[in-house]
Amino acid sequence: MPRKLARHILESGALDGSGEATATTTHTIVGSVKAIKLDYTSTAPGTNVQLEGNGDGMVILNIDTNATDAWYYPRMLAEKNEGSDGTDAFVEYPLSDRIKMTVDTGSEDGTVKAIILMEEY
Repeated sequence: MPRKLARHILESGALDGSGEATATTTHTIVGSVKAIKLDYTSTAPGTNVQLEGNGDGMVILNIDTNATDAWYYPRMLAEKNEGSDGTDAFVEYPLSDRIKMTVDTGSEDGTVKAIILMEEY
């Protein structure tokens, strides 16, 4: 099956009175996460953003107390062939799930947009 580079966008919409919001992709994505850009609009410097698999809960990116637009290149520690944790090899996050973004401690009416670049299979 050919691989392709794809872009998915999650937008929080206006944060509620508690500075919280969630957004989830509409369909399952199969591939690996290449990069994620977080784009903050009118949010507090203490905003927390987490992206995770909607079904398995695997945390892909967790950025605390921030409100500065930036690109991130999340990686996970590779496992050895026998299943134990590796110590020095990092790999892209594999995904076969929907992605959920949770935002909290932001400013009411602020927004966060996540642009997710994936290599899909």
